[in-house]
Order: sequence, then C-alpha cells, then structure tokens
Amino acid sequence: MNSKLNYLLFVIIILSSCKPSGKNIAVEKESIEILVDMPLKSIINEQVKVYSATDTFPLIVLNEANEADILQTILTKKGTYAIISRMLTKAELQRANALNEVDVKQIILAYDGIAMIANQDFIYDSLTKEQLRTLFLSNTTKTPKMVFENNRSGSVNYLFEFAGLKPSETKNVFAEKSYDSLTAFLRLDKNSIGFIPYAYISEINSNTTLNSLEGLKILGITTKDSTGKVNTFQPSQENIATGDYPLVRTINLIKGNSKDESGMLFVNFLQRERAQRLFLKSGLVPFKMPGRQILIS
Repeated sequence: MNSKLNYLLFVIIILSSCKPSGKNIAVEKESIEILVDMPLKSIINEQVKVYSATDTFPLIVLNEANEADILQTILTKKGTYAIISRMLTKAELQRANALNEVDVKQIILAYDGIAMIANQDFIYDSLTKEQLRTLFLSNTTKTPKMVFENNRSGSVNYLFEFAGLKPSETKNVFAEKSYDSLTAFLRLDKNSIGFIPYAYISEINSNTTLNSLEGLKILGITTKDSTGKVNTFQPSQENIATGDYPLVRTINLIKGNSKDESGMLFVNFLQRERAQRLFLKSGLVPFKMPGRQILIS
C-alpha cells in the first residue's frame, strides 16, 4: 500500500514539474507596423477592423505620418510597409531596391484624387489648368492664395507636376498644419484655394464630411475634350473612375524586404474583393472593381 502511494505521489510531482509556467503559455502576438499617409488613416483603419475580425494574425498596427516622412523611412529603413497616394519615382525605387537588396513591391489598391475647396463666397466655381498655373506663379495682393493642409503633403508636388511647374518657380504657395486648420482658415478667408486629398471628403454624404465642409464649396476643373467641347468636372467617385476628373492619384502599398513575411496575409486581403468593396464604400475607386452581387429570391 505504501509503495503504491509513494508511486502516485511521484507521478503527481513529475506531472506538476512538466507544466509550463503562465509566462510561457501567453505567446506574444506578432505585429506588423504599416505607415499610412494621414488622409488614408481612417479608410485603412476600417480595412484593419474587417481583417482582424476573422484573421487575428498578424496584429496590424497603423502609424500615420505625412507622405514626406513616410518616404524618408522607405528609403532608409529596410523592410518597411507603407501606404501612400503615389508610386515611387524611378530614382526612389532604385534606392529602395538597393537598400532592401530585392525589388520592392508596389501594389495599387485604389484611386484617390486632389480636391480644391474654397470659401462659399469665393469668386470662382471652377478653374482650368492654365488658371491654376497662373495662380501658382502670381504674387500680388489680389491673387488667391494657394494653400495646402501641411507643408509635407504629397499634394504639393503632385499639383506642381500637373501645372508643369518647378517648386522654385512658385511664389504663391502656403501651408496650414492640418486638414482641420485649413478648413478653418478657408471659412475666414474668401480669397484662397485649399488643396486636399479627396480621401478626406470621399464619404461625401457623411455627417463628418458635411460638417467639415460647412461654409465651403468644392471647386471643379474645366477642360476641353477632343472635339473642343468645354466640360467642368468636380471630384467624385464616378468622375475619378471615368478619368473625367484629371487630378487623380493611385493609392499604393509599398513593401520592402522583410524577414517576417506574415504581413503578406494583410497585403493579400487588401487585394481581395471584400477589401476592394470597402474602398468602394468609402467613396474611393477600387483598383479591382468588385463584381455586382445579384440576389435571387
């Protein structure tokens, strides 16, 4: 009897010693950091919510920054994940490839645009490309100020390229600190034009967008078609999709050479129909237009 009891105690002691400690049981969830251009943060955050509802690995951590700072990280930190509203230039891509020792992936996710907004009493309702160029070059007290949401916004270089200008040529460019400070400034100044990523106002009927545009109006771009007919187009999901609105940019995911490839699970998700529908719902134009769903009763 004593021998059986001693054996039982021995087994219990052995099994107890083999149990992993609480510290080892809790495995830290792996996380992937993705840098996101400020105007896209809320839209990409919705994508993360939907992804995380069914796929808990890896943990996606979004860090917002302006385009210039994100670009600096892409060119100096190997293995960077980032989402910005343009492709890398040839020179930037060569630098990034050399840093990562492989070709950096650039994946188009959706299409965005640049919107022009102004005080509701601003003299113009639309502008031509030539008028934009003239306004950027002018520097008189009566000339409308050209104002961006911050001085490191990607919208700045895009507008310069569209107008065929070099930064050194422009004399009439100003910047606020954020989208909110820009809209506040425009409500007080009737002679300024604000340039913003369309993503800020793409959900045009939402209360957030309507409140942010209170006292302001969206300006159109006037162009001539191949027959010489004059048309004016405002930024909208439809006009961006058709190409009628000319100030269009691509939303791109940039992926460097990372030792941990688990981030590709989220990258692949962003290219699938469910994620593309979320871009569509947000008012942007998905790169892959989702198929139409027909319910048969």
